[in-house]
Amino acid sequence: MNSNGNGDPSMLLIPSVDKWVRQAKFGMFNTPNVDVHHINIVAKKSTLLNIQVTADVPFTKSFDTTLLCDEVGVLTILATQGSFEIKSDSLFYSYVYSYVYSYVYSIGTNESFAYLTGAKVFPYKGEYALQSRQVCFDAQPITLGINSDSLTIAFWDMGDGTLFGGQSQVTHSYSSSGNYTVKTGLKLTSNTCPTDTLIIPVTVSPEVSFKGLRDSIVCPGEKLTYQLSADQPLIYTWQDNSIGSTRELNNVGKYIITATDTNGCFTKDSFILSDSGCFDKDIVLYNTITPNNDGLNDEWVIQHKGYSEIKFYIFDRWGKEVFNGDAVLSQWWDGKMQDTETECTEGTYYYHIKAQVLRTGAMEDVSGVITLIR
Repeated sequence: MNSNGNGDPSMLLIPSVDKWVRQAKFGMFNTPNVDVHHINIVAKKSTLLNIQVTADVPFTKSFDTTLLCDEVGVLTILATQGSFEIKSDSLFYSYVYSYVYSYVYSIGTNESFAYLTGAKVFPYKGEYALQSRQVCFDAQPITLGINSDSLTIAFWDMGDGTLFGGQSQVTHSYSSSGNYTVKTGLKLTSNTCPTDTLIIPVTVSPEVSFKGLRDSIVCPGEKLTYQLSADQPLIYTWQDNSIGSTRELNNVGKYIITATDTNGCFTKDSFILSDSGCFDKDIVLYNTITPNNDGLNDEWVIQHKGYSEIKFYIFDRWGKEVFNGDAVLSQWWDGKMQDTETECTEGTYYYHIKAQVLRTGAMEDVSGVITLIR
């Protein structure tokens, strides 16, 4: 009831804080007996100044921060009938209280009424829509869900062409990394209100992978240098908690490395150093190469063990060098001239190998004949 006695008492259901809104659109109207309108906006005192009000009629605003409680205040708007919209980045609720001065009943009281303003709201906490999800590629599948007694899920659109029906929780794996916009349609249970859409940004970070690991032989008194690399920035953590991409090793055993990217995604890999075969050495050679892309003998490959270096040279029948490579680095002859796409002709070729024994450092020379068949 208005403080000056103008208006009947009105009863209004005040919404709980979890049902406050950020936007309200409504109209105010005159009746034959009611022509004075007050809009009351209730919010935290710290946010009242940021509330935006637009209308198609003139209006005035006044603050009353003495009402309600220490944290909450009231912004009052005096206006005539018309259309209004209230917006705020913070939560509020608002109501209209209307009465009349000019009309007096026989009992000496005036007519009045009150109502909550209309609102454009989602039937869930607005903060939920701002929560994005990030998942590492190899930590999939990702599970998304909304649990509510008052909501029904109409659909899920996972942003990669995958659609799910109306279920409260879905589980999905993405085939590639990237940013996806997931949409889910929400409806009030047992209500004819239209479906509203909730947007959930989902980021799938790339799969973490790195190179440079291999099982190797390390003999007494020797050291091996491991140089790890990747196509993305990574932090390498070894099993003794040391960090670095380069490591000199001389002890046999199993080594485990964890590679972590800037998103916190990680993967593990391992290799074994052994001393078996430290004194063994062998070179296996083939005398034919058929580079016809059938997957068989397309390259001249040297199988070896016990050598620290194996350099080889290929000559044609006139003694001209056509190719050279390093077997330890898996540089094989594919029947073409060195550093060109020119194919060598069919016929007989000669090889010469210079190999250094791993244990003794002694040099060995091996020569022979290769037949090139196309």
